[in-house]
Amino acid sequence: MEKQELLKSKKSIAEFMGASEDDYPKGLPNGTEFAGAWEKHLDNFNYDNKWAWIMPVVEKIAKDYGVRITWMPTAIDATYIDRPDVSEGEITSMGGMTAIENTFIAVVRFIEWYNTKSAGRKKV
Repeated sequence: MEKQELLKSKKSIAEFMGASEDDYPKGLPNGTEFAGAWEKHLDNFNYDNKWAWIMPVVEKIAKDYGVRITWMPTAIDATYIDRPDVSEGEITSMGGMTAIENTFIAVVRFIEWYNTKSAGRKKV
């Protein structure tokens, strides 16, 4: 994933986790501290390579939207969401080389899908 695409993906996740102009995203690992605007620190948002960063996102997706991310391949089961654009209820990712990379890509794809395909739902 190229740097600009990676930063865009991290920003999407941060916004999904509640980041706004004045607020940092929820679910940051304990002891994480930044000063100033959160968008200036996207390089240090380790959603793509640290389980402590990505797991709160996975848990939010499971809890708030009734979907789950599974392994082999990493996928988001969107069975309980009205999704005419997704066949057989899955958004899959085989783009990464490691489990965490695949999880990161699956989370990004879910957020992209949620933001563009969920008619009548609030954009995150």
